[in-house]
Amino acid sequence: MKRGEKLKGSVFIVHWKSSETNKYAKNLKKEGWIVETESQCGMRAFERIKRDRPDAVVIYLNRLPKRGREIGFTLKKIKMTSNLPVVFVTSREKKMKKTFERLPDAIFSTPKELNKKLEKLSKEVS
Repeated sequence: MKRGEKLKGSVFIVHWKSSETNKYAKNLKKEGWIVETESQCGMRAFERIKRDRPDAVVIYLNRLPKRGREIGFTLKKIKMTSNLPVVFVTSREKKMKKTFERLPDAIFSTPKELNKKLEKLSKEVS
């Protein structure tokens, strides 16, 4: 992020490999986002998301996709978090299809398009 630029909002990343999670977080921070992450425990991710109420939740499906989908489904089922935008990130169509089966209004992004997708969601919410 360049000096004097305005922050875009807060994002919570869920991914199951900490080295990759840190890389993804660093990229979004460079783009002006406030980023929190969880890469170890789904329950801890869920509790932190409920407590911190980020502007969006980003769940990567490229590692342990079933765990990521379950967090997304749970966030959408519970009243307190059901209005949070949840973006599932993958470039594999099969993983998108499985998610759409249980969550027809799921939001998807490829890793390359994520910042633009988050910017668009941020504008829609504001």
